[in-house]
Amino acid sequence: MSTLAARIEAVLFLAPSSVPESEMKAVLGVLGQELATALRELEEHLTLGHGLVLRQAATGWFLETNPLFAEVLSLFRDVA
Repeated sequence: MSTLAARIEAVLFLAPSSVPESEMKAVLGVLGQELATALRELEEHLTLGHGLVLRQAATGWFLETNPLFAEVLSLFRDVA
């Protein structure tokens, strides 16, 4: 995974809500095409069985837990 994709992952992991592309471009100092390419790369990386998935909303991009692990997350919530 590229450094840019990893930086996006870190920003999205830290963000309390979805992050607009305009904000990511400003923070990361990249152009639209660079951002789009890195977002696709991050999305592809996360589809390889990771615990998080990349999602896009009208307000921007965010990370959420992978629905494949809903059962174990439910069990965790019950004991945490």
